[in-house]
Amino acid sequence: MSVNESEERLLNFTKKTFLSMWSHSNIFYKKGKERKGKERKGKEFCDVMVVFGNDVIIMSDKLINYNIEIDEKIAWNRWYKSAIESSIKQLNGAYNHINSYPDNLYTDAQATEPFSMELPHSDEICIHLIAIANGCSNACYRKYGRYGLNIDTACTGKDTLFTIGIPTRKFVHIFNDSSLDKIFTCLDTTRDFIDYIQARENLLTTSDKYIKIYSINLKMRV
Repeated sequence: MSVNESEERLLNFTKKTFLSMWSHSNIFYKKGKERKGKERKGKEFCDVMVVFGNDVIIMSDKLINYNIEIDEKIAWNRWYKSAIESSIKQLNGAYNHINSYPDNLYTDAQATEPFSMELPHSDEICIHLIAIANGCSNACYRKYGRYGLNIDTACTGKDTLFTIGIPTRKFVHIFNDSSLDKIFTCLDTTRDFIDYIQARENLLTTSDKYIKIYSINLKMRV
């Protein structure tokens, strides 16, 4: 699956599910200051943004091939940096941008067509960040017999193989295409999805306990 195919898969998820009426793909923004005689070009804001009432979901999709031919710790560190850290950085930037410059959003790469959807007021907006990190499913299966990543809230960064912790800044949900597919299969409405990711964030950010969640085999139902 190529990078474009991975992004297309995410777009198809949103188009063919309950998110279809509320999702907007390939949003851009103008970066930098205006200079005399030089126009600012657009920079990618996110792959998909969902606007539903006061809730805004910002999604970043990355497909980074996992190298199973080298030392697994080196392979994991490289994949994590490119697939997860890169998405988290983009999503944190998007979070800051939409709070500071909500009118600086466009629907084309040249940043000439303004994003027409009215966003919630800054006092009311609730932003959810989702990173879809693809490319290591087969490596996870070779290691544990499961296609998804484990979650350990005590984990810091990329310290533990095939395990993700909790970002130190704004909370970011990390899924792959298979886990996202299962979520969309189990839920029926956009409200259900938002309630789910909010409850998931509340659980994983509980300050008085550590939580470990192990991924399941794709053949199992959730």
